[in-house]
Amino acid sequence: MNLPRLTVAALLWVFLTSAAVAQTRFPSPVQIAVGRSLPLLQRSADTWFQRRGCPSCHHQGVGLLTVALAREKGYAIDEALFRDQLDRVSAKFGHSDESSLSAGGGTANYPFGHAYIAWGMSGAGPLPADGRMVVLANGIAGRQHVDGSWRSLSHRPPMEDSSITLTAVAARMLQLVPIPGREREVHERLERAKRWLAKTPIRSTEERAFAILAAAWLGERALLQREQAALISEQREDGGWAQIPTRSTDAYATGLALVALHQSGGLTPANRAYLRGVLFLMKHQQPDGTWQVETRRRLPGLPYFETGFPHGKDQFLSYAAAGWATMALILTGSPAPSRVFWPQPLPALRMEDVSLTAIAEGATPLHRAALLGDRAELSSLLDSGADPNTRTKSGLSPLMLAVHDPDRVQLLLRAGARADETTSDGSSALMMAAGYSGALASVQHLLAAGASLERAADGPLPPLLAAVMHGDRRVVDLLLQRGAKLLDEALFEMTALDLAVSAGDVEMVRHLIARGADVNRAMEEGGTVLHLAVLDGNLDLVRLLIESGASLEERVEGHTPLLAAALIDPGHPEIVRALLKAGADPTARLEDGTDVVTLAEQNRHPATELLREAAEAKGKGALDRR
Repeated sequence: MNLPRLTVAALLWVFLTSAAVAQTRFPSPVQIAVGRSLPLLQRSADTWFQRRGCPSCHHQGVGLLTVALAREKGYAIDEALFRDQLDRVSAKFGHSDESSLSAGGGTANYPFGHAYIAWGMSGAGPLPADGRMVVLANGIAGRQHVDGSWRSLSHRPPMEDSSITLTAVAARMLQLVPIPGREREVHERLERAKRWLAKTPIRSTEERAFAILAAAWLGERALLQREQAALISEQREDGGWAQIPTRSTDAYATGLALVALHQSGGLTPANRAYLRGVLFLMKHQQPDGTWQVETRRRLPGLPYFETGFPHGKDQFLSYAAAGWATMALILTGSPAPSRVFWPQPLPALRMEDVSLTAIAEGATPLHRAALLGDRAELSSLLDSGADPNTRTKSGLSPLMLAVHDPDRVQLLLRAGARADETTSDGSSALMMAAGYSGALASVQHLLAAGASLERAADGPLPPLLAAVMHGDRRVVDLLLQRGAKLLDEALFEMTALDLAVSAGDVEMVRHLIARGADVNRAMEEGGTVLHLAVLDGNLDLVRLLIESGASLEERVEGHTPLLAAALIDPGHPEIVRALLKAGADPTARLEDGTDVVTLAEQNRHPATELLREAAEAKGKGALDRR
């Protein structure tokens, strides 16, 4: 008997989720699969903290969301480990210090980790309501790029590669954590994020899934419907999704796609497309409850270490894959949106509800008014005798906390605030203002008051680099006019040009080159910015750098730009073509003798034949000249 597809899908849904819908007292196949996955996810997240102090987007961001969703849907979890995880993450990311208030953010890719892990915290339970998250939201708001996005500076695909992912979670952070007295500013930032998301091309399943989540959170119906339809259409014959078109289907892309479609209303668990995805995940789950997904990182990044999760060098991505896959399975028995993805925002706080300790140890009411109060509140405290140069334990002054608002900066300077004070880590008000998106007028006031462009040798970002990070060319020009140096280094010995290329900011790169930035300056680990652009798959930047005279023969880890291009997954044929057209050597070899064509073959590169033809043509030309 041939049953209609809808009937088959409905019967399959009942079979897979029978225990969840009270059809039987025995666990369903889905429940068994989830039960195999959860214990190892919890143990590995605990081991991560034991072996590395900082939380991670995969083990703590995705991990918290997964365990919280399981808990919500009635699965057994280790409650003690769950609470300990949440407490540890809260201790690291739920308090203020220079990492959320200073120019550099304290990490290599601030605010990616801060926003992603705060998102995980919001799903796992109520966020701290004493104001700690308000201070973190302030720092994230200020790192918005002038085009409306938040830019990822560290490209480790798929998770930490996309500015769409970061924009989604940063915007969500600003929705969930109202900043007292700053409603208009936050609204404008979210509107700019919406416009950027609507016009930005999608390159991967990661980006499409997070564009869908962002559109759902931000209420952008047209964007939501467009990207839901596109993602559903990309489902493969085997029921799964691939991270990128040139790769096979895997659990990371499939789990993430299903969760994004489910939570945005694009698919219900009884939908045939959803069930096909579930069957793919069930088929490919390993006996230990995990899914192995091969890392796409080819050149050195964060060194892997053992976390108790299997799969060796693939374990970080495989952990994230297990998280998304497990969430997709958990949602099979629940058609309704989950409060893990749709938590209640924190209630709007008044300025006085934000505790002084949430701002910083040793903060005073003047610090709080500088950060969160209006001009009248700040003026009242100063008129009452508050010291404009009072310092927290780490050296934060009210002036440093006021940089988002030029009126408050001007008021404090007139009251005698010193423009050149620094914190214990070397941050100054000028660094903070230059690093806060939209604070051009504050930079002007501080420079007029004599603020120095200098920084301590081991301090955070100099003002010029801080401005480059959020793409403000007006601040960059102002600082250059005052004597800032293009070759000033910070953040892993990166210059302004290095940072702009890492951020994929084509216009800022063009701007800096026009002002004398050296496209062939060797970076700390060798190579030039052309290598960065190639590794990040940014065709526009590759073309710009070639036009600007970038060398095609410099090497990093033994790789010329073309050899590096042959490594990269997804492999960009257009970048390979641009390098070859510019004269890159298609017969170049690594130190072990591996040539470009062999390297491309090993990495299933879509431009392998193009490289082979170029190498053969060069060899024939060499013979003809003999």
